This record gives sequence, C-alpha cells and structure tokens, in this order.
Amino acid sequence: MTDASISHLWCAGCTDSRHLIIRCSVTQSLDSHLEGVRVPSCARAVCVSGPMSGSCVELDFLKTPGGSEIEDINHAIEQNTILMTKALDRYYFVCPACWNTATKSNKVGLPYKPLLPKNSSSQADVTHLYMVNRRGLGFFNSLNLDRIGLIDISHSDFANFRISFQQLAAKIAEFDPKLPNRPSLQRQHTLSTAPGSYKRLVKGVHDVLSSGAQHVIVLITTHCDKHGQLAWAGIPELTVNKFLAQAFPNDLALKFSSISAHLILLCCSGIFRNQEAYDSLVQFAQRGIFQSIIAFPNEHQLQPYLTATFLLHWFQRIVRQQESYERALPGICLSVPEIGHHTHIFCAFKQPLGPVRFLKAIWCHRYRAPFGIQWQQSICKDCHCFNSLVFKRNRSLKQLQIQCKNSKHKQCKNRWLPIDGIFLDTPEGSVSFTGEWKISDYHWTPFDQKDFDQLSLEVQIA
Repeated sequence: MTDASISHLWCAGCTDSRHLIIRCSVTQSLDSHLEGVRVPSCARAVCVSGPMSGSCVELDFLKTPGGSEIEDINHAIEQNTILMTKALDRYYFVCPACWNTATKSNKVGLPYKPLLPKNSSSQADVTHLYMVNRRGLGFFNSLNLDRIGLIDISHSDFANFRISFQQLAAKIAEFDPKLPNRPSLQRQHTLSTAPGSYKRLVKGVHDVLSSGAQHVIVLITTHCDKHGQLAWAGIPELTVNKFLAQAFPNDLALKFSSISAHLILLCCSGIFRNQEAYDSLVQFAQRGIFQSIIAFPNEHQLQPYLTATFLLHWFQRIVRQQESYERALPGICLSVPEIGHHTHIFCAFKQPLGPVRFLKAIWCHRYRAPFGIQWQQSICKDCHCFNSLVFKRNRSLKQLQIQCKNSKHKQCKNRWLPIDGIFLDTPEGSVSFTGEWKISDYHWTPFDQKDFDQLSLEVQIA
C-alpha cells in the first residue's frame, strides 16, 4: 500500500518526498465505490500526512478540532502518521486526480473519499479528510500507464533527428520501473529506399498492435520542398497526399483509429508553404486516424535536440497525464522557449464533442521575432547599430513598419514589410529570453507561402 521504503519516489502533485508516499489504488474493481464510474488504472504516488503538514492530502486520525489548537504540530504529524499507517491496511487510497475523473464522468459533485474500504460491505470513511491541495498545486487526470508502441519512419539523410525517437523510447522505458506488470513497448521501424518498405512498415505496425500496445506514437522524418513534394525513396513527385495514402492504407488506418495514436511530423516547412500539401494534411487529420498530429514548420535550422526536448514535455503532459492541448500546450511551450527561435508549433487534434481543431503556437520576441516574424537581421542596414530597430504594426495597412531608434544617424531610412494572416494578431513580444507565445486557431493564407528569408528581401523603403 505504501511505498515509503522505495527510494527516489516523489509525489506527483508537489514532487516532494518528505511525507508518507502512497500509491493510488484505483482499478476497475473499485467501480462500486465510485458509483459505477470506470476510472483508468492509476499508480500515481501522492504525499499524505496529518493536518497542517503541507502534504497534498491531509488526513486526521487524531480528531484534532483545528490547526490553530495544535500545540506541537510536528509531534501531532508524527503521531498521526503512525495511526494512518496502521489504518491504511484496511483501505484503498484514491488520489484526487482519479476522483476528479469520476466527478467529471458523473457530471455531479461527488464528496471526495480518499479512503475506500477493502471490505465491500463497509462504508467509506470521510471523517478523516482534513485538507486537500493546501498549497494550490495542480492535480491532473489520472495517469495513462497503458502499453505504448513507438514507431520511427526515418529518411536516411536525417539520422540526427533520431534523437527524438531515442529519448521518447527511454522515457517510455524508465517512466515507472516499479510496476513490473506494466512493461512498455517500443518498436523502431526505419523506412528504407528498398522496394516493399511500405509493406514492412505495415507489418511492423501490426506487430506492435498485436503485442498489446494501446497507444502508438509514430514519428516521420523527411524533407518537403516548397512545392509540397517529399524526398523519399527516390520516388519522383511524391506528394503529401500520395505519401500519407501509401504509409497509412485503409486496413492500417482502421487499426490506428481504434486506439489512441499520435503522429509527429519532422519534415520542414514545405507542407505549410504549399496550399495543396497543407490541404492534404488537413484532410488526413480530419479522417480521425490519429488523436493528434504535431509538426514543426521550421524554415532552415531546426535543432534536433530542441524538438526532442519539446516532445518529452509533450509526451508527459499529453500522453501520460492525458491533458487537453488547450490546457497543456502553453505550459509545454514555456518549458522549451528556445525552440521558438527556430520554428512554430503546429497541432491538429480531435475534440471530444467537435471537429478536428488546428492550432499554431508562434514565439514572439521584440528583437528576434517581432510579432512572431523571425527577423534575420539584428542590425540597421544604414547605421549598422545592433538591436536599434523598432517594429510597429499597422493592421489596417497590413504592414510591419521598421524604424531605427538611433536618432544620431539621420541617414537611417524607415522601411516597411507587408504582412498578413496570423501575424496580424500576434503580440510584439517581450525582450526577455523566454519571449512570449501566441497560440491561436490556424488557417492557411497565401502569406504562409513565404519563408522568412524571402520576407527580408521584400522590405521596402518608405
């Protein structure tokens, strides 16, 4: 029941280990206690202690009238922990996250019962509950501990991006080694230039699914040019639509759509600079084969270690903690601000009661990416002063006005750049290293055909 003897075990709520650490006992056998609501199995570790201890769940076995009347808090906590440890043998412990899941499913408020009796004929004892989440930390959904398959489809020229696959595989394997009956599952499949490679991919995916994986993450790494054609296996004029149709035929698509599957695309910005290629991706997303699709519409210098770091945070919050993209994506972006120097983040995901939603996260910085436009020149072309440019946006004229703030040099000319699309609503951005992220619904516009190097050539003198 308790895991105090296991080293390096931390509370999932506060990441602390000073108090008694208890694993959540929720399984489908507890449906009767949770009023018929089925909650996924959870093994979340949560710190539990007595009143005024600051633990995430405070239980009172001493029946103290109030925290202000406890003369020796440390002694009371110690005595409470002793009584609690003895009593826990008779109970299942339910973490706040699982109870929150049950409440959402029932659509009614259920009084939190952290201790459920192992004897089904006994009633849950709620009198011991003193306080939950005193420090105001976030409890998320119950953890997803199902088996996860990981498939890598890599172009041979992009081997350096395999770090994303390697780190995700390590994360899956090491997530919870203390659960011996829940092995993780990974499978690498490198798609080569040899004939029949698609058939081997299909066979590899079938092997993963038949081995018991309930969740699958597929990584595709290749190059897409500005015409929306993929560099793959020497196939001429391989469009996005043709590639996706061959890589995910109907029988494979049915298997993916029956489980929780995610697709990660590491294939440059060509898909987003060509309307036909982007429309093919949108139509593919709307088929509902994958729960979500992640892409990095970078221009030229996407750093493999940055995408790998971003995907680790994405895996933890979207896959493991089962948070929604609306809630998790801002925090994920803030955790890896460096990736904003190189790329935007594109997400397409299925909504529970609505159509597929398309989001784009754009990093904004006053000097490096004003209003989300990754500015390639850090000096004034006229006076050559560093970080002297001031950017002002005129929405009505759809212009980005560029001025030099160094008034000592009268030869500095004012310039402007035509802008459109999502960049009409992005913020200017802060001057700090972390910058500022703008996350909004994304719709393709002709302005997306241009890369940022091309925009720098379109700057005109006012």
